[in-house]
Amino acid sequence: MWMDPKGVPAMVNDNAFKPEFLDNIISEFKDQVGVAKHLDVDNKGVMSSDNKVRNSDVVFFRNPELQSVLWDIVRAANNMMGYNMDLTGAEDPQFTKYGPKQHYYWHQDQAIGCPGRKFIPNVDMIPKNGNPMEFIPDVNLIGTVRKMSITLLLNDPKEYKGGEFEMAYTYRGKLIRKKVKGKKGTVIIFPSWIEHRVIPVKEGTRYSIVQWFAGAPWK
Repeated sequence: MWMDPKGVPAMVNDNAFKPEFLDNIISEFKDQVGVAKHLDVDNKGVMSSDNKVRNSDVVFFRNPELQSVLWDIVRAANNMMGYNMDLTGAEDPQFTKYGPKQHYYWHQDQAIGCPGRKFIPNVDMIPKNGNPMEFIPDVNLIGTVRKMSITLLLNDPKEYKGGEFEMAYTYRGKLIRKKVKGKKGTVIIFPSWIEHRVIPVKEGTRYSIVQWFAGAPWK
């Protein structure tokens, strides 16, 4: 594990997965992706595919081996960073593909103060004008909010230009932006309320996995 001593609210693990394992993930899911959506806070909380904010292709999936290792990494980082959050569950991983000009603008995975999520059988059944972040189609995550997030880089950053992961946070009263280029297999672990983005890819294709770890609402 690596942790920047200058206030960066994140940890990085570079050696959790063998390259062959990551290559197999890419091969399995790169052609199964669909257009990603995002929470449109300016349009009464609906989900939007407006590519000015988020332009990427994604698919949710399950892989017990991958998910077990990521859980271990998150638990260790949660303790080593001193957050000691009460993490009780995790959403399915999301495979993400960014091609040329694709990106994800500044956003939070979940803001502090959100209520625990309510169960809904299908995301298409979210009430009109309801906030999609307050519903979850997984009974194991009822009443939870996202607390910790990860990004796993699946391919070598030498295979694409741009596409850096960047965080924004305050340190000693100053706004800091921190880019993480990483390498194949790098896992970035950070609190879900941290503002972050994926800078537009200029050339090539960036493959990654994101996942969210949840617990009871903040009090």
